[in-house]
Amino acid sequence: MPIGIRKVTEYDEKLLFDWANDRYVRKFAVNGKSLTKEEHHDWFRGKFNDPDYLILVGLDFKKIPIGQVRIDSADEVGMIDISVDSVARGLGYATIFLKESVKFWKSTKSKKPLVGDVLIANKASCKVFLNAGFREQYNDDAYISGVIRYILD
Repeated sequence: MPIGIRKVTEYDEKLLFDWANDRYVRKFAVNGKSLTKEEHHDWFRGKFNDPDYLILVGLDFKKIPIGQVRIDSADEVGMIDISVDSVARGLGYATIFLKESVKFWKSTKSKKPLVGDVLIANKASCKVFLNAGFREQYNDDAYISGVIRYILD
């Protein structure tokens, strides 16, 4: 299943807003609160030009956007987050998109490991991270906090 990726453009702001506020995405977000347009606009404008922040858009074989990956590399690791459009869920795109995003990340010559935090209840995302080559980091507090951390060195 071919998939493409590209860096986000300023014209993707509404698309990312819609994805961020998708009911399923909010259900499994570490911060489940919906975003206002103003909050999202401020976030997007701040991140769009931030050299430590990468936003990639995944494209299906028809070049239709199917999801986004965000990597915040301001610290010693790249914190990675992925979401897929509701019409593309369950079709196998997420793992491929995550793998392609990792390749893109590594092509930037970054040596930082990638880290993704996933709610334990989000079994689909846990499987995506494992299938993309991430390993689960043992954490005694995972079942208390409800979050599993995945790492790719």
